[in-house]
Amino acid sequence: VALSEKWATKVDDKYRLRLDVSSDAFKIILNGICSGTIVLYNPDTDLLMELMLVSDILLLHGFFDILRSKLDQKKDKNKEWRDEDIVSILKTSYRIPLLQDLYSYCQEIFVEKPSILFDSPAFSSIDEELLLCLLRLDVIYFPEIKILNKLIEWGIANTPGFVTSTDNTYDMSLIGALRSTIENGLPLIRYNNIQYKDYKNLILKYDQIFPMSRPQCQIPRRINSPVEPKIVSSRLAGLIATWIDRKDSNEDPYTVSDTPFLFRHVFRMNDQTTFFQDNHKYYNKSSKRILPTVKCHHGPSIMIMKFKGSEKIIGAYNPINWKQDIEKKVYIPTSESFLFSCDDKYGTNHRLSRVRDFEHAICLENVRPSGNLLKFGEDFVFHYYSSGSIHCDVKNKFYEQPIILKEGYYLIEKWDIFAIGRKDDEPMMVMNKEVNYVNYEIPSKPITKMIESDFFELIATWIKGKDPVNSRYTESNMPYKFTPIFRMNDNSEFHYQNYKYYNKSYAGLFPTTKCHHGPSLMIMKLRTGKIIG
Repeated sequence: VALSEKWATKVDDKYRLRLDVSSDAFKIILNGICSGTIVLYNPDTDLLMELMLVSDILLLHGFFDILRSKLDQKKDKNKEWRDEDIVSILKTSYRIPLLQDLYSYCQEIFVEKPSILFDSPAFSSIDEELLLCLLRLDVIYFPEIKILNKLIEWGIANTPGFVTSTDNTYDMSLIGALRSTIENGLPLIRYNNIQYKDYKNLILKYDQIFPMSRPQCQIPRRINSPVEPKIVSSRLAGLIATWIDRKDSNEDPYTVSDTPFLFRHVFRMNDQTTFFQDNHKYYNKSSKRILPTVKCHHGPSIMIMKFKGSEKIIGAYNPINWKQDIEKKVYIPTSESFLFSCDDKYGTNHRLSRVRDFEHAICLENVRPSGNLLKFGEDFVFHYYSSGSIHCDVKNKFYEQPIILKEGYYLIEKWDIFAIGRKDDEPMMVMNKEVNYVNYEIPSKPITKMIESDFFELIATWIKGKDPVNSRYTESNMPYKFTPIFRMNDNSEFHYQNYKYYNKSYAGLFPTTKCHHGPSLMIMKLRTGKIIG
C-alpha cells in the first residue's frame, strides 16, 4: 500500500505510522479495501474526520472526496456547522493538507467564539500541536488571563497524576511536571495584556511556575476584543484591507492586528438601537432608516450587504471623497474602486472584482423620494421603492468579473457602511498611475424587438449626416451608444430599473421628459406594422 510520506516512514520492509488514529476508522477502511464496499450509516463528525485522516494517510483521494461531501451535508439550514462539529473539525483538519481551507474557516470561528473549543469537553484532549497553533494567533476574542488559565487547565489534564489541590499546595514534583507539560505554550501568552492584579492572583496558586513580576513579551500584543467591522470576521476584514492596499491576498494578507486602516461604522440599515441615535446624520430621514446619505461617503468607504434569500456577503469599496461638489450622474474616474463577494462572513470562496474602465467607476445617482446613492458603473445600481424596499441591480460591465451571484435584481436585507481612513493619516489612493488603464466599452447594440441592430447603424448614419449608401456605419465603427430607457406597457424587470422615465399617472403608457434630458431616439410601431421614429 502506498503511504503518504507525511504520515509514515519505511523501516526495513515495513511502514511505521507517525500518529495514532482510532482502530474503528482503520477497520472501516481496511474492510472496504478487502470487500470493495464501504457502508456508512449517518456517521458523526468525529468518525468522518478520522476517516478523512486515514484516507489521507493511505492516499485514498476518491474516498476522501466522498467523505468531504458527507461532512458538508452536516451543515444546518443556515449552512453552518454545530459547535461540536467545529471542535471535531479543528481537532483533525489542521493535520490534513487537503483540508487547510476548512481549518482556516473553523479557526476564524474559534477567533470570534473561543468558548466553542475552550468550554468543550474535548478541549483537554486536543493535541499540543493544535493548541500551540491557536496560541500563536494574534487575535482571539477572549481575555488573556482566561487564555492562560485554559492553558493551565489543559496542562493539568495532560500531566499524569496531577490532582488539583483545594488549599493551593502542590508537591514540587507535580508542579515541575505541569510546567514541563505547558512549557511550549507559556511563551505564547501575551502577558502585557493581563492586568497585574489578575496575574498576582494566578501566581498565588502556581508560584513555582510563574515569576513574581510579569514576564516581558517578545511578541506583539494580542487583540482580545472585536474591532470594526464586527459584521464580518477578522479574516474578511483583513482581506478587505489587503485589497485596498493592493497586496496579494494569497501571499501576505493583513490581519486585524497589522492592518494600516481604521474602520468606523456609520450606517446600519433598519437599526433600532442607540447606534442610530449616535449616527443619525448618516441616515436619509425620508426613508425610515433604510437609506444612507451621501455623508457616509465623505471620504473612502466600504459597503457590506447581504441579499435576501442568500447567505453570501456582497461589498463595494469607494475611494472617493463625495463631500466635494460633484454633479449627479457624472462618473468620477478612479483605479481603486472594487466589488467583492464571498460565501459567508469568513471570506470563504471570496472573489474580487476591480474596476477595469476607470472612466466609469462611480457616480452619484438620484433616488426617490429624496437623496443620492453611489452607483458603481452599471454593475452595482441601487433602486429604492416607496414600499420601503431597496434593491440592487447586479451586472457585469465596467468591473473585472461578476460577483459570485448571477446577474439579476436582488432585495437588500442587510446593509452596513464603514468610513475608512489610514492610521498614519496619509491620503488614500484614488488614481494609481502604476495600474494599466483598460477602456472597456459597453456593447452598443440596444435591446429592442421592433427593429434589427442593422437599422441602428442606418440611424447613426443619418444622425451624423453621412451618405447611407457609401458611408454607412457598421457595428465596428459605430460612434453612438443607444441605451433603452422606456418601453410602453412593459411589465418586466426593465420597468422597475427605469421607473423614473415612466409617467406615474398613466400606468406605463407615457414616458416623462426625463427621457429627453439629452439627445434621444423614439421608435414606434403602428397597428399596420409600420415602424416610425
